[in-house]
Amino acid sequence: MFRFQKVPRVSWPVTIRVPEDGGVIGEKPVTITYKLITHEEFKKLSDENDIALLKAVVVGFKDFEDENGNPLLFSQENLHDLLQHAFIRMPLFTGYMQASAAAPAKN
Repeated sequence: MFRFQKVPRVSWPVTIRVPEDGGVIGEKPVTITYKLITHEEFKKLSDENDIALLKAVVVGFKDFEDENGNPLLFSQENLHDLLQHAFIRMPLFTGYMQASAAAPAKN
């Protein structure tokens, strides 16, 4: 039997492709916890911009480090800083779309 949750949350694997010196692209796997919102909420937030949408749906993350190699804990401030970079923002958006559509994660 299907158990309906009004506000489901799911931890989802996401791969961030990080630009590195020499034109190399590193692949860094992380785990993002998303709050899956309704279509109506999605439309309203996506009409604003992708950062507003992601600030509303990303409710946790793991496997990030700061510049000194220390674990980067989830906070709205840290999320804001991460979302300023397109190479981080775009995979998080793609991950949300996959999770919300129950599409297989493609890492």
